[in-house]
Order: sequence, then structure tokens, then C-alpha cells
Amino acid sequence: LTLVLALAAAPCGAQGMTLRPIVPFSGWNLSPKLGLPLDSLVRTPRGIYYQDVQLGDGPQVGEGDSVAVHFVGQLADATIFSATDRDPFRFRVGAGTVIPGWDAGVRGMRVGGRRRLLVPPHLGYGPKGAGAVPPDAVLVFDLTLVDLRR
Repeated sequence: LTLVLALAAAPCGAQGMTLRPIVPFSGWNLSPKLGLPLDSLVRTPRGIYYQDVQLGDGPQVGEGDSVAVHFVGQLADATIFSATDRDPFRFRVGAGTVIPGWDAGVRGMRVGGRRRLLVPPHLGYGPKGAGAVPPDAVLVFDLTLVDLRR
């Protein structure tokens, strides 16, 4: 997890300003029911946070790979809005057929791996939302990679 420092508005003595940490999840109202270990999530360069629950084996997912995942998607209040049933969901990484949070969030996974993603609104469904997902929703996904084809 990256710690970002910012200048505080209150001066520290006569010499300057104090530094205070900015908590990246403070405005997201994440339910404790999600069970996310916020202090140990890894941040990707695009701004997705993740936790590898279980590492898989085999080659890592990369650009252009076809993948199949089982998933559960939740809103910040822990409401489930979508999930796979019997058949996994299939997509090609980088083809733009899924939300940007998934395209970036599955990279590096290996078959059999399980990952929890915390996707900010701009990498999810954005200001329009979609179906049961309201506008500007923070999304949490539990993904299990079941297949990878190059």
C-alpha cells in the first residue's frame, strides 16, 4: 500500500507546514462486512488495490490472454450485485470488453489463484453506473482464475 503525504493547512511553529498522511479509502465508506485488509492491499499503477488470497501456478496472465474466472462482485456496502453461477466468465485481457479494473486487476494472476480487487469508480462503471451498480460506485470483486489460454 502506498502512503501519500500532503501538506497540512496548519503551520508547524514558525518554520513551516506539517505533513500528514492521506488515507486513500477514507471517502469510500467500505463496509467491515467486506473483510478487506486495507492496511495490506497492494496498489497497481492504475489505482486498483488487490489482495492475493491464494496464489495459483503456471504462466501469469498478460495482455491478450484469454481468461476464465469465477467471481462475486460487491458494492462498498457488501451488497452482491453480480456473480458467476456454473460457468466461468470468459474475456480477453486488454480487449476492452470488461471494466478497466478487471483488465488491470487480473494481470499477474496464475490459474488456481484467487484475488480480491478493490476497484475505484473511474476504473469500474464510472458516473453512469450499470444495472444494479449505482453511479460512481466503488466495487469489490473476489476472482478465481480457472483457465488461461495464450
